[in-house]
Amino acid sequence: MLIATFGANTAWVGTRLTWVDGRFVVEGQGPVTPETVMDYDRQGHLIWVNEGARAWVGSRAARGTRAAAGVAAGGDEPRMLAGPAGSKSDGLPRTEARTVLLKRIVLLVIGILLVVNLALVVMLVGGLRLP
Repeated sequence: MLIATFGANTAWVGTRLTWVDGRFVVEGQGPVTPETVMDYDRQGHLIWVNEGARAWVGSRAARGTRAAAGVAAGGDEPRMLAGPAGSKSDGLPRTEARTVLLKRIVLLVIGILLVVNLALVVMLVGGLRLP
């Protein structure tokens, strides 16, 4: 059953994510856990067939059980794939700490630009004083 496809922002564009024999499978790559699927979603890599599919996979990931991943006793372990090469994240997992750090850097740069612009405006206004 088709669950999602990988979008244009990945090297896996058009690759299908399916539910086969009780596990999630990335076409040409192999089985993955529901947590990995939701990680791909957080990175914006997936185009879901519908919101119901997204919610269903999310609920399986929230359970975090081996049964939810479709692993049979003694069977193959689903792999945690690094991610589509050439994707926005280059396979690196997005963590909350990384996101917070990037936000702080952006805010610092904005603050510096505001101070520089204010200084330029003050210099411009000071240089345009009429006698």
